[in-house]
Amino acid sequence: MTFSSDENFARQLDREDPLRNFGEKFSVPLGKDDKPVIYFAGNSLGLMPKSARQIVDDELDNWASLGVDAHHATGTPWYSYHEALREPTARLIGANSLEVICMNSLTVNLHLMMATFYRPTKSRFKILMEEPALPTQLRRSLFITDWIPGMRSFWRARAKANSPCARKTFSILSTSMLMTLQW
Repeated sequence: MTFSSDENFARQLDREDPLRNFGEKFSVPLGKDDKPVIYFAGNSLGLMPKSARQIVDDELDNWASLGVDAHHATGTPWYSYHEALREPTARLIGANSLEVICMNSLTVNLHLMMATFYRPTKSRFKILMEEPALPTQLRRSLFITDWIPGMRSFWRARAKANSPCARKTFSILSTSMLMTLQW
């Protein structure tokens, strides 16, 4: 197949795409004009699967009727949720199922990582974080810096608005933040 930038070629590919109807499984917010928005925020909070509401309602019903016993007594026991997610997560990221586990939230996992690996020295103690950050992640980072009395160890950086290199800047800052944790 020879690719083309022609609109007709793109429309043909859309018609032939085996996943073309997959978007119907998600709720898409409407814009001010009451038309579905074009949604690019999948990295943080993607579109809600239409099936999610019923799944959450089922778990809430389990909680209401079973209380703490819902940890073990349901078709989807809470205690072992991480095991049910291990294999599909490993396939998704191309890892061995023994190398992955789904747990906690992003903020909790970042806190655990920093508490485990952040070992400041007199010359290497700074934490660099992008701004704006989620409030929980900001608070978590500020909490970690409380471990170093008297040192200004927390630094925030913001990409310039409407900058063509904002994404590149964010990538550099994200990498710097992880590297800071490793050092």
